[in-house]
This record gives sequence, C-alpha cells and structure tokens, in this order.
Amino acid sequence: MGNHLGKETFSRTNWDLNPISLSSAIYSHCNGVVDFISNLTIIAIILLAVSSSSQKVKTAHKLKAQTSKIVSSFKGPTVSCSLVREFTGHKDGIWEVNVARPGQPIIGTASADHTACIWSIETGRCLLQYQGHTGSVNSIRFHPSRDLVLTSSGDQAAHIWQAAVNWDLPKAHSSEEELDTCEKSEDMEVCEGTPNLRTPLCELVGHNGVVMAADWLPGGDQVITASWDRTANLFDAETGVTNAFTVRHILLTDNKVSNIARG
Repeated sequence: MGNHLGKETFSRTNWDLNPISLSSAIYSHCNGVVDFISNLTIIAIILLAVSSSSQKVKTAHKLKAQTSKIVSSFKGPTVSCSLVREFTGHKDGIWEVNVARPGQPIIGTASADHTACIWSIETGRCLLQYQGHTGSVNSIRFHPSRDLVLTSSGDQAAHIWQAAVNWDLPKAHSSEEELDTCEKSEDMEVCEGTPNLRTPLCELVGHNGVVMAADWLPGGDQVITASWDRTANLFDAETGVTNAFTVRHILLTDNKVSNIARG
C-alpha cells in the first residue's frame, strides 16, 4: 500500500492522506488531456482545410480542361489566305464590286471617281472603263444573260450600258515592252490604251436625289432603283420609262418609317 509509484501515481494512503495533492495532480492530468484534444482538433481542421483546398484546385483544373475542350471544338480549320491579284486603276474609293454571270471571267467596280470599270479576273487588266456619269458611281450590276451593265450614281440617274469587252488587249504589266504600250496619263490611273465608253444605251431618270442602288429584276427586262429621295422606282430596261410603280417612304421626325404609299 505504501509503495511509491511515481509523481503521477498515488496509493490509497496518499489519496486518503493528501487530497489536495491528489486534486492538483488530477487537474494537471485533465489539462493535459484538454490540450491534447485541442491539438487534435486543430490538426483535424488544418487537414480538412488542406483537403478542401486541394479538392478546389483539382476541380478548377478539371473545369479548365473541360472549358478548353469546349472552346477548341468551336474552332474551325486553319485557313491560310494570300493575295492572288490586285486590281488598281481608280482614282478614288471603290463603293462596290460585282461578278459577271458564269462563263464570263470578269468583275466590275463602281467608284467615287465617277467611273465604273470592267476587269479581267485572269490578268487583272482593265478591259473597259465607263465614263458616262457625272457623279460618284455607287453600284454596278451585270445583266443576267446579256452583255449589259447597270450602274447607279450620285448624278440622280442610273445608266444601262454595253459591256462589250476586248479580250485581245495586252495582259497586265509583266515586261518593259508592255509598259511602253500602256502608259498612264497624269489625270487617269487606268492605262491610256484601255477602251472607254461615255454614252449609255439607256438613261434612267426620275429621282430627285442620289441614286444609291440599282438592280435587275429576274429576267432582266426591268430595273429597280433606290434613292436618297426616299423613293424606289421601277423602270422598263428597254425604253427607260418609269412604270406606274413608285414606292415612297414618308418619314416621321424620329426617322421611323410611318407609311408607304404607292402611285
């Protein structure tokens, strides 16, 4: 009963004889247990935080990978483009370019320099220059089946003209000899040897403002024009006479179309 078991172990005699020391020892033991439990709790919290952070990082990487796959699925095939041919000759900006009907390897350009040009797609050579307008040429359209061209202009008119081109013209500049036969004048960018046309086959008049667009109706027998005077006119392509069809837009002060009258 009286054997000494160490500072932290007490016999029945010590318990009975020294309750204060026993209480102090028990208190010390309890504090140690509390500290141990607290340390375990802190470690557990740290482990949970690390695990949560790791999980978030994994989730973020996974979402990033999935997003990359989704974005890459929308990417089309890589296309490389290069300049094939340049068509130069106008003195001012080009408002529109148009391609002729199948079988005719030519294009047309409408320019603010008051001219329209017909170009060879194969050579880049200007085959014909139309100089009949007195204002900016705003649009150009080829006839669906005939060698005719329709242009609209800032001179308040649309013209129909013959697009008969000379395919035997020299090709685009490729030698000094060709340059000698195609010198440029001071006021014209297109080669002097290029044929030019000044007189239309038919002049379509009737607008009181700039004619911004003109096009052939199916079949090519009629032409429709659109102007800044808020009207669209229908013309007979052979006679140039305006048919009894005019669309006039009446505008409100807030620039919204309120009514369309025909007559």
